[in-house]
Amino acid sequence: RDLPSFPTRRPSDLSSEGSVKLWRTPSAEEVEQHRWLIWNRRGQQHGRRGQWNESVESYTKAIERKPDNWRCWFDRGDAYAELEKWPEAAADFSKAIDLGLTSGFVWHRLALVHLMRGDSAAVRRTCAGMLERLGHTNNLRAVRSAAWTCSLAPDAAADLTALVALATKAAEAKATYFSYRQTLGAILYRDGQFEEALKRLREADQLAGESYLDPTYPGPGYWTSVTGWFYLAMAHYRLGDDDEARRWFRKAVDRSKKRLREHDDHTDPAPWYERAVNQLLRQEAEELMHVPADRPG
Repeated sequence: RDLPSFPTRRPSDLSSEGSVKLWRTPSAEEVEQHRWLIWNRRGQQHGRRGQWNESVESYTKAIERKPDNWRCWFDRGDAYAELEKWPEAAADFSKAIDLGLTSGFVWHRLALVHLMRGDSAAVRRTCAGMLERLGHTNNLRAVRSAAWTCSLAPDAAADLTALVALATKAAEAKATYFSYRQTLGAILYRDGQFEEALKRLREADQLAGESYLDPTYPGPGYWTSVTGWFYLAMAHYRLGDDDEARRWFRKAVDRSKKRLREHDDHTDPAPWYERAVNQLLRQEAEELMHVPADRPG
């Protein structure tokens, strides 16, 4: 049923062993206090079924009852993004930040939404805000998140030198995790250090093969490997190695097609932010390498 139950420990409710044997129906006041949570959980349930319009409706009801809770705004932002309603998603992620959510994943999503909208100025503002809050922390996971987010588009970050230093420090501290090495390679690529980027991206790919799932990244290891392959393709192309560039590009496209088929047939749904990163980097590689979008490689 929809309404929660609350255990009581009145003497009459206890067995001789002291365990609770009865559950009482919550009062109307208690139900109203928790109704926002009921609607929020309904939104999550709809989302797991891919019912994103219904998910938005449920989250909206939760927000009406608990407008000061960042969780509701953040969850609705994800639902809007799944529907590719980018302005609405951006507004909800921004509201979640205003309400106190400071974790890197909300900044990452906000930057991605702006990238999908093609709003370069908003991307730069988001990356600047992310670095202001996270860029000087000793939390290596936060550092990686900031550097990775700012690497997803040219000119996303104003101070690449500082980002390279942060990403290098994090990669050295997390030497066995491919996501940290991949992030370093990506930010080196953005800084124009193509030879060094190639070296770090190859190291990351080797680490990914040795450890299929990276515990520091919430998504499937093979999907994050694909993003590294697009960077490898672009780095090779920048260095004049067209054959190797196209080999990595074809490998990335083939793997991403397989992943998207799994998403489309609901075998293994991929969240919108994974699909967005894949789409953005593939488009960038196609434009750089002059690969026809309908005939990759």
